[in-house]
Amino acid sequence: MRQRSARIQHLEAQIRTIKQTPDELAKLVKQIETSSRSKLADLRAALANETDRREAFLALFPDGLVFSPGDNAGYVRVRFRYLTLVMDPAPIVDPIDLRPKYTLESPERLIYNTIVTRDILRPYVKRQAVPRPGAPASPGTSPTPATPAGPESFRIVSLSEWMGEPEIHVRDLTNQRTLRYRPGDNLAGGTVVMVDYRRMPMPGTIGLESYSRVIVKIGSDFWAIEHGKTLAEKYKLQQNDWPEHLAKLGK
Repeated sequence: MRQRSARIQHLEAQIRTIKQTPDELAKLVKQIETSSRSKLADLRAALANETDRREAFLALFPDGLVFSPGDNAGYVRVRFRYLTLVMDPAPIVDPIDLRPKYTLESPERLIYNTIVTRDILRPYVKRQAVPRPGAPASPGTSPTPATPAGPESFRIVSLSEWMGEPEIHVRDLTNQRTLRYRPGDNLAGGTVVMVDYRRMPMPGTIGLESYSRVIVKIGSDFWAIEHGKTLAEKYKLQQNDWPEHLAKLGK
């Protein structure tokens, strides 16, 4: 009822405005212009007077100015509500409830748990045939021994750092699993020494740069494997390419 009454008053004001003659409309606009200029002059005078400056700001910003830290460094978030001249009343709109319709515990939400429990989004990998226990072998055939995975089947996929400790994640492309190594572990026929985060040219590729690599020690030499490369693509580091920390270890 309240919204309907406000809507009727708004329509009646529009009808009265339409019925006015051009002379009456010009007179009304003249009155609004004169009133606005006088108020603007009063505002300028109030801002010029230090004693009235606070009241003038409170009249313009009844809720004051609220400053808070921004999302990024060097930015400030400012929040305020101000008063201004409105020729027409605010439009009547239906209020919208912005609260979420469903929660994490709603039955409509729980039906999507199947995606996680059944791992539906995992890429399809065809299951290999496994012989039944006790099944006789085909005549004239012998089981083919599995070929051991070579270094080309292991790729460096991550050289991250966790709690100040570097970690090397190696993807086993044959068995589709990820292995984790840390300094001191055995990798690529040697011992992991460190992860180097220097910016260096990508070996064998002109114009490209690499920003991380794992360094292993094999015998008395140091070898590097770039991020994204396989263990078969390791290369020997020349002494002038050693990082400062590695140079101390080599002495």
